[in-house]
Amino acid sequence: MTFLILAGTLMLATVLMVRPALVDGPPLVLQGFNGAGVVLGFTCFVAIAVVMDPLFSFALLLAFLLHEFGHVIAHRLVGHHDARFRLIPFWNGARISDQQPTTDADAFFIALMGPGVSLAPMVLSFALAPALSSSSPLAAELFLQFALATGALNFVNLLPIWPLDGGRCVRLLVQARAPRFGPLAAAAMAAALLGFAMTVQSVLLTLLALVGGFALITNRTDGDPRPGLSPRQWRVAATAWFASLAAFFLGGWWVIKLIPLS
Repeated sequence: MTFLILAGTLMLATVLMVRPALVDGPPLVLQGFNGAGVVLGFTCFVAIAVVMDPLFSFALLLAFLLHEFGHVIAHRLVGHHDARFRLIPFWNGARISDQQPTTDADAFFIALMGPGVSLAPMVLSFALAPALSSSSPLAAELFLQFALATGALNFVNLLPIWPLDGGRCVRLLVQARAPRFGPLAAAAMAAALLGFAMTVQSVLLTLLALVGGFALITNRTDGDPRPGLSPRQWRVAATAWFASLAAFFLGGWWVIKLIPLS
């Protein structure tokens, strides 16, 4: 019961934090909720369901949508009121927002908030699963699968792999201490992933590494340099990234162990 109360408190705090992004500014725009987007999303759902359990596939879909919602919320909280929720990320090359972050602190916040918004729902789901196991076994299993999927998805996403959110966070942290080594850090992350993928002979990881390398090559810096992280911001950002990584590791590591590397 204590765990459930604490989880509920964390969830309430998260709702209060994101509320201004939903009530202030123009209504949230939904993008990709058309025929092509729905068909592509359903195809991805079926493909995952074939490989894994259908219930886990549904839970993973919910976890993914929540993750994207976190990025949208972050954009709106830093003043990007043109932010839109995308059913399929990168579909037709559309971005969440046409505006660029004006500071590295904003860029870090946007990258971290995808996983950040997912933390409280994951914890609450872990608390609700045993609480509902007797009265509603199906609901308990859904909450458990959602918690596991959320933990696994966001743990992987926060790893220092370019161009995932964790890789972007690490690049900004390195860039704040050694500005010239920001791009080099991203290149090192992509190269390390490629080497690991070739070692374990994983096609999926190889493709991810190649995508990261392509994103690095085609990346263009903003026309005007933006302020970097201050020493205090650096300490807060580094602590937030590591704490989030550790929290999602606790939530999803056993699911990741079940996924073959090759």
